[in-house]
Amino acid sequence: VLDGTGPWTSQEDCRLRSLVRSYRQQHPGAPKRSTAASAERAEAGGMWGWISRRMGSTLYPSHPQGCSKRTRIQCMHRWQQVLRPGLVRGRWSPGEDEALWAVVNKYAGRKKEEKKFLGASGRRRGGSGAERSRGEGEEAAKGRAARMDVSRVRWSEAAAQIGRTAKRCRERFLNHLDPSVRKGPWSLQEDRVLFGMQRRLGNQWTKIASALPGRTTNSVKNRFNSSAKQRFEVDTDVG
Repeated sequence: VLDGTGPWTSQEDCRLRSLVRSYRQQHPGAPKRSTAASAERAEAGGMWGWISRRMGSTLYPSHPQGCSKRTRIQCMHRWQQVLRPGLVRGRWSPGEDEALWAVVNKYAGRKKEEKKFLGASGRRRGGSGAERSRGEGEEAAKGRAARMDVSRVRWSEAAAQIGRTAKRCRERFLNHLDPSVRKGPWSLQEDRVLFGMQRRLGNQWTKIASALPGRTTNSVKNRFNSSAKQRFEVDTDVG
């Protein structure tokens, strides 16, 4: 039996699907749709432990060759994020963005002054390209809403409505739809903060992003890994 630390194989995926079906047949009360919330309830009831014990055990007659021992967390994540029927992948549609905004507004809400900057889907309205570029300055920053407090948002609820995982819903909002996210050109001052903090802290992207209002952890990491680092060092005679 393999140790379960490598990538999932096609045999393991087939085994996992079969075990989920078997569990539901033997336990009719098990949730039919495995959202994040129902998955937690199922795990508490022993579903994923039951499946995990059978994934890589030769004690069960139906055990196929080439299956690893997998933990209940590994089984649950593989099902939720890859194998669950109805799971949506690929480009997000405007309708999905609208549904995600509806859930976020339900728990976080938006200030009245912020709404005039946004359309129904949360995208910023109006202004030419030059105006939007200038909007990255201090004056526009004052008009931009502060980063929303999404700590109370139930991403599992959004996942159930949209058909994507809770993790994807959270990443979609924080990295793309949040009105405080800045997507314009990086300023020299921002580069100085980024590269200076990285030299002191290393790759602590979340901490570095906290010092750059409007820049997400992903954008900070991508900026550092791009050719901007070399250009910055040449322009400022650093390194």
